[in-house]
Parts: sequence; C-alpha cells; structure tokens
Amino acid sequence: MKQKHVLVHLHLFYYEQTDYFIKKLANINNCNWDLFVTYVEEDKKSIDKIKLFKPDTIFKKVENYGYDIYPFIEIIKSVNLDKYDYILKIHTKNYQKKLKLNGLKKSGYWWRNELINALLKNKKRFKENLAIFTNNPEIGLICSELMLWDVGNYWPEDTYLLEEELKFLKFKNEYKKYCAGTMFFAKANIYKFLQQDNINIEKFAPSIKTKSTGTIAHTYERILTIAAIESGYKIKTIPNYKENIYKFFKTLFKTIFSIHNSDKKNKNKKITILGFNIYI
Repeated sequence: MKQKHVLVHLHLFYYEQTDYFIKKLANINNCNWDLFVTYVEEDKKSIDKIKLFKPDTIFKKVENYGYDIYPFIEIIKSVNLDKYDYILKIHTKNYQKKLKLNGLKKSGYWWRNELINALLKNKKRFKENLAIFTNNPEIGLICSELMLWDVGNYWPEDTYLLEEELKFLKFKNEYKKYCAGTMFFAKANIYKFLQQDNINIEKFAPSIKTKSTGTIAHTYERILTIAAIESGYKIKTIPNYKENIYKFFKTLFKTIFSIHNSDKKNKNKKITILGFNIYI
C-alpha cells in the first residue's frame, strides 16, 4: 500500500520549546511527511536544530497576527493540498501558573502536552491515529477528548463573530464543539476553503478585536473543527484515561463525602457520608 503524505505545520513562537517539539516530531512514522515551520522572529539556534533533525524543512517568517491560526492559513495557501492526504497542526504554547480547563485545575504545560500527546505521544500513538483514518473513512479530524469543548453562548467568538463568519463561508451545519488549542490531525481536503482570496491577513490584523478576548483568530479556532463536519466527516477524540479516572474518583469522593458549614453563626459543620448528614 502506498504510504500517505502528511503536511505537518509547527508554529514556533516560544523557542525554548524547540527540543520538546523535535522529540515529539520524531514520533511521526509509517508515512511521508513535509514539515513547515512558521515563526515571527528568527532564532538561529532553534532553526539550526530543526534543520539538523529534518534538513528539508520549509521555514516561513510570518507577521505576528492571528496567534497560531493565521500562520496555519498562510501555509495552507502556499501549497497544493491535493498532494497531501492529512494535515498535522501543532504549535508551541506558553507556560501557565494557573489554569482551569473544562473543570480541571492544571498548571505549567499541561494544556500543550494534552493536545500534543493525543497526536504524538509516541510512535505507537501516531501510527494508531493513521490507522483510524485508514480504517474509518468517515473520520475527518482527530484531537484530544478533553480538549473538544462546547461552543459557548457568551463570548463574541462563540456567538455573533462566529455566526457572521460561518455565513461568510457559507457553512450550513450547526456543530457546536471545537478543539480548544487547535492542535489536530485532519484530512487535508477539509481546509481547501482557506485558500480563497478573501481569507487574508487583513482579516486577522490586530485592530480586528472586540472588547473581550474575542478575535477573528478565536473564531477560526472554532471554524477549523467545524469545517470537518461541514465537509461531511466525523470527529474522533483520543481519551486521556489517567485524567478520566482522576475526574471520576474526584466526583465520586465529593458525592459520598463532604464537609461544609451548616450554621455560619455557630460555626457548626455538616458531614455528608453516602447521603446521610452528621452535624458536629
């Protein structure tokens, strides 16, 4: 069987993460792949490391617009997508001291690592993801289960900005989930719509902002997942069993055992065990 051809896009903003991403990219196997690296400011040391790892890497300097989203669009516009079967989109992500994601309290690089490990945890994981596409033609996009979030109903990028852009793109489906953090493995043909001339850098200029955190980039974060459904495909999520087990037992513990104040004035406490209340 002819090996599949994968376009890999890495947006390299935080150069101190270069070694981490080279290690993860080394897990790509059982396919032909081209690596495209975008960056805002050149860091020779990082570029040299990547060239040593993969000499045929294509580098492209981009404007600091649209976070990781517009650099991805620039790469899509620069290639013949018919050459590729799949696209792997990844990017550096900053260290965070405090993070609450989908009910999980985390810190550090957890968000980045969760997104990446769903795709490139090891050689076995990448090969399994390739097999998902081969064995399930209805699947169009693969991402982390924990990072497939519901589209909300408050922020502009979830409401009127999204509605306006979906109308502009003539998307008809009403899919209400997206890969938060936009790291995914997807079928290449899904993203041909990004090659149209009226999706351009002006759309992503810094002036295109709302009073909240909403931007066109955040809107396209939603659209890049919605596009898979619009193209007639389904989404496949990769579970994190360790986190799922943790969430299960945390919820179970709260259900069967809790302590809280029942009388603030007298500072009495109520212990709930298996639904029975004990006052102390």
